[in-house]
Amino acid sequence: MNLFAITSEWLLNIPDQYQVFLVLLLIPVALLLMSYLLSFVSGWHWLAKKYRVNEEPHGESFIWLDAWVDNTPYRGMLNIHLTPKGMFVSVIFLFRLSHPTLFIPWNDINNEIVEEHFLRPRTITFSIGHPEAGRITLPKFVMDWRHRAR
Repeated sequence: MNLFAITSEWLLNIPDQYQVFLVLLLIPVALLLMSYLLSFVSGWHWLAKKYRVNEEPHGESFIWLDAWVDNTPYRGMLNIHLTPKGMFVSVIFLFRLSHPTLFIPWNDINNEIVEEHFLRPRTITFSIGHPEAGRITLPKFVMDWRHRAR
């Protein structure tokens, strides 16, 4: 017997009211596990060791952005807040437990590369830190605003 068959048989023997409870319990647990996995795969966990902040982000805000952290897509999940000293990077509420808010000073951003895309907005990819602690790719229009924030 394979694992799927055993699991299916076990689930069929659980009373209906407990099946609903089990599903409602498993959904948040699965989201939490996926969030922690995404944090490690993308490198956010390692960036947080140096750039984590506990203050509430402020400044010129761009929310629900499509972005990439070390080539891991954060589709519609990233929030950026630009200030004269740097930028706050955070994720939407559901993933905040495993993705603490980051503050990256402007002088830690280097090696900027602007890329043109067919049927997509231009993006800018940059390194973070000296030596490089990670890379972030954002829509270019966000970084164009940093000159206004300074």
